[in-house]
Amino acid sequence: LQPILNLLSIEDETRDSLQLSLGQSMKGGLPSMDSSSRDSSALLDVFAAALKKVNKLTRTDYFYLLAISFLSRNLASSFQRCECGLEAMKKRLSGVTSATFFDVVHTSKQLLCDKKGTKESMIGCVVERCLDDSTDLQRQDKDTQQLWQWNPSNESAVWKRALGHLDASETD
Repeated sequence: LQPILNLLSIEDETRDSLQLSLGQSMKGGLPSMDSSSRDSSALLDVFAAALKKVNKLTRTDYFYLLAISFLSRNLASSFQRCECGLEAMKKRLSGVTSATFFDVVHTSKQLLCDKKGTKESMIGCVVERCLDDSTDLQRQDKDTQQLWQWNPSNESAVWKRALGHLDASETD
């Protein structure tokens, strides 16, 4: 399934259609808030691996939004509860583009800041973030782009920055 997963699309990729399709694909929001079950490691690994291999996805593609939804949900959930989950997410996200990493971290922060933590709020965070060109890492100033460069040479520093960004959501 992994080699063709990135081909997932929906017929009409309007905002409403994307939200409906994501709603049908997601188990829930934050498990700590809505008692939904966590996603399997295997599924999360497949999404991350597919994002690493695909170069032609845009932030508005259904598959991209779906992958960001699952990975952001897991990062936010792990941040709340599980150090081992954070380490697994760090390894899982290693190798995705800086822009994808930026979207996962910032969507996770939005979800953590949302006091509901429901599936609907998760979908709202993803759609709001990914359909808004102004939130794309490539649209940020050069300093911000440099701070979020996710590559092997600075992975630890960027990961610490990401965790600090998520931690700030606790006090926002």
